[in-house]
Formats: sequence, C-alpha cells, structure tokens
Amino acid sequence: MRALRRYLPEIDFDQPIPLALLERMKVTDRDFKEALKQIEPSSLRDVTVEVPSTRWEEVGGVG
Repeated sequence: MRALRRYLPEIDFDQPIPLALLERMKVTDRDFKEALKQIEPSSLRDVTVEVPSTRWEEVGGVG
C-alpha cells in the first residue's frame, strides 16, 4: 500500500491507469521495511498473556 500511495497523485480514478504508469510502478525494499514496522503478525493478534495472581505458597503440596 505504501508503494501504491506514491503513485496516487498521478491516477485519475475515472480513467484506466495508463500503461506507462503501471510499468513505472515498483515496490522497493524500503517499502517492505516500512510495512514491517506497521504490521502485526496474524498469529499474534488473538494472543493475550495473563499473569495469575496465585502465589507459590497457595499451590497445594508446595512449601
């Protein structure tokens, strides 16, 4: 998306995108590095960590 935003000022959405513009479009290494700063891996989205309030003294058979 970051790469595409660079070209938005040149695009008239009422017209087909010119072939010359499409041929100039490229995604750079910098685009990927910037995107990595903004994304959250889907495998971590639903993970929450809970720290129990139980102390070791309250665990049966310990201590």
